[in-house]
Amino acid sequence: MKIRYDKTENLLVINDNLGSQNFIISTMLILTLINAVINLFLVLNDAQKSMFGYIYVLLGVFSAVVLIYRYVKKTSKNRIGLNNIKSLQVKDLFGRNRYSLMLDNGKSRDLPELRSEEDIDDLKNVLQRSTLKEEV
Repeated sequence: MKIRYDKTENLLVINDNLGSQNFIISTMLILTLINAVINLFLVLNDAQKSMFGYIYVLLGVFSAVVLIYRYVKKTSKNRIGLNNIKSLQVKDLFGRNRYSLMLDNGKSRDLPELRSEEDIDDLKNVLQRSTLKEEV
C-alpha cells in the first residue's frame, strides 16, 4: 500500500483497491438482498413452505444489516483531509494488528494493506506532524 502526504492540499492519499473491493462486496450484498425479497414473496404465496425460502430471507436480513453498517460506519475514500482524521486505531485480531483511521464524521477508513513497520511509522509521523501544526 502506498500512503503519501499531499502538502499543498493537506491530504492523506491512500493508494489501495479498497474502493473496488467495497463496490464488489456491496454489489454481492445487494444481489443477495434482491434474491431474499424474491424468495420472501415466493414463501408467502406458496402453500407449501420451503426451508430454503426461510434461509434466503434470513440471508437477506443479514445482508441488509451489513449494507446499512457499511454505509453508516465505513468509508473507502482515497483522499482524506488530515483535519478530518480523529485518530489511528489499532485492533488485535487473532494475533495480527489491523489499522484504521477514525474520522470526524464517525466513519472509519480501514487500512488492510498496512503491514510493514516502515509504512506504519511513516503514517504515525505524518499524523503526529499534522496534529503538532494544529496545536501551534
